[in-house]
Amino acid sequence: MNCLKVNNILVIIFLFLICSLVLAENPFSYLSPRPGANLVSVQSSILMRFPEKLKAKMDPSQLRVEINGNKSGSHEGKLLFSNNQETYIFKPDRRFATDETVNVKILFDLKEKKNEFSYQFYTSAIAYQDQEVIRELAHEDVPLKTVRTTPNRTTSVINGVAVPSDFPPISISILEETAPGKLFLATAGGSPYIMILENDGTPYFYQRLSGFSRDFKVQPTGTLTRLERGEIAGYVEMDSSFRIIDTLRCGNGYGTDQHEAQLLANGNFLLIAVDVQYVDMSQLVEGGSPDARVIGNHVLEHDPEGNVIFEWRSWDHFNILDAEHVNLRDLLIDYVHMNSIAVDYDSNLVISSRHLSEVTKIDRITGEIIWRLGGKHNQFQWVNDLDSISYQHDVRPVPGKENQYTIFDNGNYKSPSYSRAVEFLIDTTNMTATKVWEYRHSPDRYAYAMGNVQRLPNGNTLINWSGNPDPIATEINPENEKVYEMDFSSFVGSYRTFRFDWSGISEAPYLILEKSDDRVTLIFNKFGDTKVKEYVIYAGLEPNPSTPVDSTADTWIDLSDFKYNEIYYFCVTALDSSGNESEFSNEVSTLINFVPPGENMILNGAFEDGDLFWELVVEGGASATGGVEEEMYHIMIDSSGTSESDIHLMQGELSLQENKHYLLEFDAFALSPRVIEVKVGKASEPFDNYSQIGFTFIQTSLNSYSYPFEMTFPTDPEAQLVFNCGSEDADVFFDNISLKEDLAASVSKKDNSLPQRYHLSQNYPNPFNPLTMISYQLPMINDVELSIYDVLGQKVATLVSEKQNAGYYQVQWDASGFASGVYYYRLNTASGFVKIKKLVLLK
Repeated sequence: MNCLKVNNILVIIFLFLICSLVLAENPFSYLSPRPGANLVSVQSSILMRFPEKLKAKMDPSQLRVEINGNKSGSHEGKLLFSNNQETYIFKPDRRFATDETVNVKILFDLKEKKNEFSYQFYTSAIAYQDQEVIRELAHEDVPLKTVRTTPNRTTSVINGVAVPSDFPPISISILEETAPGKLFLATAGGSPYIMILENDGTPYFYQRLSGFSRDFKVQPTGTLTRLERGEIAGYVEMDSSFRIIDTLRCGNGYGTDQHEAQLLANGNFLLIAVDVQYVDMSQLVEGGSPDARVIGNHVLEHDPEGNVIFEWRSWDHFNILDAEHVNLRDLLIDYVHMNSIAVDYDSNLVISSRHLSEVTKIDRITGEIIWRLGGKHNQFQWVNDLDSISYQHDVRPVPGKENQYTIFDNGNYKSPSYSRAVEFLIDTTNMTATKVWEYRHSPDRYAYAMGNVQRLPNGNTLINWSGNPDPIATEINPENEKVYEMDFSSFVGSYRTFRFDWSGISEAPYLILEKSDDRVTLIFNKFGDTKVKEYVIYAGLEPNPSTPVDSTADTWIDLSDFKYNEIYYFCVTALDSSGNESEFSNEVSTLINFVPPGENMILNGAFEDGDLFWELVVEGGASATGGVEEEMYHIMIDSSGTSESDIHLMQGELSLQENKHYLLEFDAFALSPRVIEVKVGKASEPFDNYSQIGFTFIQTSLNSYSYPFEMTFPTDPEAQLVFNCGSEDADVFFDNISLKEDLAASVSKKDNSLPQRYHLSQNYPNPFNPLTMISYQLPMINDVELSIYDVLGQKVATLVSEKQNAGYYQVQWDASGFASGVYYYRLNTASGFVKIKKLVLLK
């Protein structure tokens, strides 16, 4: 063989080895899960994108994926091609096993040449997301304002629009002409509402929700979206008639985070995923827990059918140790706390990660990080700005200005702390971040959580301060001159506030029922419709009532002619001037049990009619039955569950009015000494505890218990009484249950007289993070000490130590520097009054 032939053979072999090496190094521009990835969801799909130079040579019909788990075995599946013509999706026919190694082989043809690429990833040790943690996160950054109660209000009408008694009063200041449009927001604190307001505060639309919501806004698609908890546990999309037309949830088995939903013009949508994993933190930090629950956040893009076509996982890119000011020794660690996603001018993604104090730009094709601004891995030099950013929210590209971004900088860890709206110009050549604009209130405001900045089409800027410092929203012009402010005058904030042009019209009236001592009030509005002449009210003793009982040109009506102890059903229609009748409203119902002031609101409290009007709820793995024995209610417990609420006896439809005093009394005993939890509170999220009673020790002999409380929350016509009896096995007996308005106490408070007795209320909220409010009252001047103790009985904080006059007091405890756990607070006076209650700090 001559030298030329030998050399040619060597060249061919060399080229073959080079080609093989290239394939071994991953031929894809994007692959998910990434080779070697850990903590992968057991419900993951395989996502693949080829670079342009390979796409032209590829035969898609020959693409195959072979998967084998070392526990779950071989997986068949379905291969899809995404609507963006970029991503191949292989959906396995079943879940992977937990904590297993998954081997993936991808076979494809390049110009009739067969190729393959093999790699491994490793699944998570959990099969399902921790929904309890996801619910906790929903309230983690809701600010606590000082409670500002307002006098009890009957039905209010704002420029012809009736609102319920718990609708937060609105304060407006219009200084100059604003940008066009209406205000959009979801309330935080008080009863949960989504609402659209005219500039003068007139509601264009509102809806009272059964639970916590946020991020209510108009999408580029022209539809509305908002967070929806409960069974949906994701986002809902609403059309211009305010009807739900779709639900949006994270795919690949993740929980849906509450901070962001972005709908795209092509029908795709972006969500933030919540991914709770067990991590041995003792290997990462001294004193760390070996079984800590660590919360990851991921960016997921979905196609219109809900298939994940892009996944960017924090586990692959962010180090847990980079979390700023997060206690890495806690049992629950939220190390990212991603709170916004935005599509940049070049179609890549920009995200905000609060607990990293970082803004990150991500390549939407490859999934790689393009740049990092702020935090421990900041790549930029700050120009014209000494403070950088700290625990920020809501990063948005500025419309029409490439490489410029607005940020709501909460400023938690600046000294002193202050919040601002700020705009930076990012220069990736010189690696500088230049502050080109900011707005700071004078004097400074500090919003420790939430907030957003929206640059409006006319150049104005809307700033949402979240409600922690007043007001909620400020609009300024390009010269930083204030043109508009809006606030609520009660205990209400807003995660984000927006301004959008909007002209939706509901197809049917929206109906809310309120019940007082002697009447039923119906409140109804056909939102956006200026042609309504009158409303027709339908009522009956069966669902779907078809008999009209009244009509009115107002947007509310009082009704009082009913049979007692019957359930009535109501709905409403709207008539225009031509006599055209709209669709029926939503249906509402109520038990007619009007109670005069001072009389017992509890029906069958002595159980003379068996268990009528009472409901025993057993859940969470508990096992129990209930029934009436010798006119006492007996809860027979076989298995107590893990939480007090796993077994609870309850009665609802109780009408409580703001600023009035109430007295809850009952008799009880247990087969062995035990603790129960007694609550009078809201029947839906956020399940506010109106009575703030806390835990009650029940003995083996029949005893009477009496708890006075003041209704410091907005009026609630549908409150509930709950006896939580889970977590302990001893049977419990109840009798003579009574809830009455305490007329003497209500008159005393109304006349501004001094308290008649000592009282220490249960802290609120409880559990809390990191702020809670403790209330107490003194009937005479006294030396007072209010202190906090840990579970070992060691005093860890003193909140009050001074002589105080008779009166009502509220003290806030900021537990930012304390670890999660159970604590006790003790009120001690020189006159001998001592009271101790438990509180729970949950970070």
